[in-house]
Amino acid sequence: MNKVIELLMEELGVGICEDFRVKPSVAGQSEYKSIYHFDELGALRRDDGIPADSVLGFLARGRLSIEKVKPKGRYIPKYGEYYWCIPTFGGISWKTYEDEFDEFVIKHNLVFRTKEEAEDYRWFLEQVDKYKKEFEIGKLNHYFYYTFINKRIGISWDDVFKEYKFYFGSTENIQEFRNVVGDERIKKYFFNQY
Repeated sequence: MNKVIELLMEELGVGICEDFRVKPSVAGQSEYKSIYHFDELGALRRDDGIPADSVLGFLARGRLSIEKVKPKGRYIPKYGEYYWCIPTFGGISWKTYEDEFDEFVIKHNLVFRTKEEAEDYRWFLEQVDKYKKEFEIGKLNHYFYYTFINKRIGISWDDVFKEYKFYFGSTENIQEFRNVVGDERIKKYFFNQY
C-alpha cells in the first residue's frame, strides 16, 4: 500500500474495508451519497466497488470530512473482498474471499471487516473460556437466553444438559461474565443480534 494512503487513512482514523460517508467541509460543496472504504491495496472505493479517485483528492486536501458508518448485522464479504477471521489456533488473520475455502470459512465462522472487530471477538472468546464451566449433574447450571420480543438477554438454569449452550456454573459467575463483557457483546456473539 502507498505510504501517502496509509498516512491519510491514519489521519482520517479509518482502517482497511471500514465504511464511511463523506461530508463537505466547505460551504456550498455538493453532497456525496455513497458509502466509501479503502480496499487492501489502498484504493478508495464506493460501496458498489467503483473507484472514487475524485473523492480521494478532496479528502487528501481536507475539503471533505468523514463520518464512520456502523454496519448492522453479520458481515458477509462479497467475492474478492477482504475479511478478518480467527483461525484454528486463535490468531487473527486477514484473507481475500477467492475460493471454496473462504466460502466455507465465511459460512461457518464469524468474519469481520476490520482487525479491531476480530480482536474484540477474540477477547470475547477468551472471556468465555475463562468463565464457562463444565455442566455438573445435580447442580444448577446457568446459561444465557435471548427473547426476541423485547430484545433482551436473560439468565436461566438447567439441570439437564442441552447441546449448543455455554454453561457458566453459579449465578455469581455468570453475572460477573456479563459485567465484564457487556450485554451488547453477548447479544452479538451468542445470538447474532446486532
